[in-house]
Amino acid sequence: MEQEYLFQPTYHLKTQFDNVAGLAAGADVQVGGVHSGTVQSIDLPHKPGDKVVVLINLDNTTHEIIKKDSVASIETEGLLGNQFLAISFGSPDKAT
Repeated sequence: MEQEYLFQPTYHLKTQFDNVAGLAAGADVQVGGVHSGTVQSIDLPHKPGDKVVVLINLDNTTHEIIKKDSVASIETEGLLGNQFLAISFGSPDKAT
């Protein structure tokens, strides 16, 4: 999946979760229901109580619609049960 972004401008975001059950590196990232990137890596916490860090590679076209109040959630796709990361649009008045 990541290869389709090989020659397109991209940027990285980090998000944190208590649990990422079923999510894997290379998983689809959707912004507003549209494929917009991939999960680059998943890093386990360094100590108990810390969160799992997910590094996301996103297409530059999403930079203006993902804001500080956007919410990332792990969703299940169709009957196959593949996990993907869904990111909501942010508020127009919030910073990117």
